[in-house]
Amino acid sequence: MKYENNEFQGYGFVSDDDLVSKMKPFSMKIVAAKLNKKGLGRTKLYELLRCKGYLNDNNKALEEYVKEGYFINLPIIICKRLRLDKKHQILVTTSGLDLIRKLTV
Repeated sequence: MKYENNEFQGYGFVSDDDLVSKMKPFSMKIVAAKLNKKGLGRTKLYELLRCKGYLNDNNKALEEYVKEGYFINLPIIICKRLRLDKKHQILVTTSGLDLIRKLTV
């Protein structure tokens, strides 16, 4: 699906041949499950990463950590009541998972 309006350019579904699909990154929920630490769920991970300066107040990874390959800010579009909202999902790469493991020791 293509949008005529440039406002939504770069947003959409991830195809099989896309870089994100090939990297097999993890959602924050999966990262919390892999860490398997009592009391450390998805919400606490976001809080920890914001506190340490890896994420901004909107839970978006800072560009320097995206460039270093720790996180991916995946733009998505959500349709709510016939209105399109631009959002993002943060994904964690395997090197990002190693970084988070070190933070939680």
